[in-house]
Amino acid sequence: MLISDFSQIRDFCQTKLGRSIFYVVPDPNWALGLEHYLPNYHIVCYDQSQTVDYLQKQGVSVFCLEKALSKSQIAKIKRSSGGLLRAAPVQEFIKQKSQAQQPAIMVFKTSPRAEMTCQELGYQLLAVKSSLNRRLEDKVQAVKAFAKAGVPAPPAVTGCIGDMDYAQLSSSLGRVLVLQFARGFAGNSTVFIRCRDDFEAFVSTQPQRTVKISRFIQGPSCTINACVSKQGILMSHFFYQIMRLQQCNKYEGGTSGNDYAYDYQFSSQIKDSIYQSARSMGEYMQSLGYQGIFGLDMVIDKNAEQVYVLENNARLVASIPVFTKLQLLDQEVPLLLIHLAELMGVDYQIMVDNLNASYQHQRQYSQLILRNTSDTKQIYEADYQTGIYTMLDQQLVWQRAGISAADLQTRDEALLHRAPEGREIKSNLEYANLQFKYGIISPDGTLKPQVEPWLGELLMKNHSQAQ
Repeated sequence: MLISDFSQIRDFCQTKLGRSIFYVVPDPNWALGLEHYLPNYHIVCYDQSQTVDYLQKQGVSVFCLEKALSKSQIAKIKRSSGGLLRAAPVQEFIKQKSQAQQPAIMVFKTSPRAEMTCQELGYQLLAVKSSLNRRLEDKVQAVKAFAKAGVPAPPAVTGCIGDMDYAQLSSSLGRVLVLQFARGFAGNSTVFIRCRDDFEAFVSTQPQRTVKISRFIQGPSCTINACVSKQGILMSHFFYQIMRLQQCNKYEGGTSGNDYAYDYQFSSQIKDSIYQSARSMGEYMQSLGYQGIFGLDMVIDKNAEQVYVLENNARLVASIPVFTKLQLLDQEVPLLLIHLAELMGVDYQIMVDNLNASYQHQRQYSQLILRNTSDTKQIYEADYQTGIYTMLDQQLVWQRAGISAADLQTRDEALLHRAPEGREIKSNLEYANLQFKYGIISPDGTLKPQVEPWLGELLMKNHSQAQ
């Protein structure tokens, strides 16, 4: 079946993706996207939130452990996809809803535990092998992977940091160095080294740590969503990666959302290089057996007209729920649809160049993520509930319920997702996010003034330290 435009999506979902699909994930917001298009789609989540209630009222099948089970039952289940799949109530729900067919299981990020459980229970796991995921996402090994893929990356060295010499590093890579561990989350694996004292302080605490140390590239950062398909590599427009907002993320190298409307004013040469890098990386990943969505983070030296690939997120990336909703609003064939078709092994045809042409444009939308910037767990008071708001006299004013871009009507409104009252939030984990129908980043990389009141009202001041 040829999927060439938006009008064919529902028919394709009915005829090709009609099996029971279960997105098993801690946070139900990660499972948003195609819930109103897939005929037998079910969300299995850990967290109870207003998103769960909203979806259930719309007729979406959601099994929420915090809503269905007692606290004593919940305490025995690990808050992860692998932990959820191991839980007997989840297995019973999947058995009931799959109607004697093999259930297809989506996860945000695969793991050996999820793989083993799916294999034992006869589920089809819609994800690449965890070993390939770990290989591709390893920041230290990325130096070799990028070289094999033929994509440009900042000059770097890897090895045991205790065996490295600061003078040699600064001489060959520059005064400011970027140190990274193999794995991390939301910026906690990146350290900036600006002088010998910074370097020696790190060595004194972790002398045996294997790291990557690379040259710091001054310039704007961007990210691109892509998908490895049988017919070729699909690529979105590159969009702004919001970084260095200390009030939203405790780590200097951490991200705080995306601006899909940002105008980089890149030259044709830079644009071509961004897309060629994504295509080359996708083709290399395909040669290793990779299928489906991935995301590349990049930095651009505008003076040198040079694009550098920084990281490869070989999985369903965090922006996909929002991005899928934006694609649907723009009447496009979503990347997520092709991702599912690939991993479910269904027969389909696409015209890659045509789809890429429809994808590669700016979108008047942005998302700002707020994280717990404390070093300790915090219990926050939910002074606002999830929904649509306007701003009046520096105060948020509730308008109506809503959970996605489709629920916003005007530029005066914003969508707020907020953790429920009493939720324990670990250090640097998300407790809220704001979504707007316009770009929120100024040309100099700072937040636009009209966004500041929203942020100021939501930054959590009333909280207690978790025991």
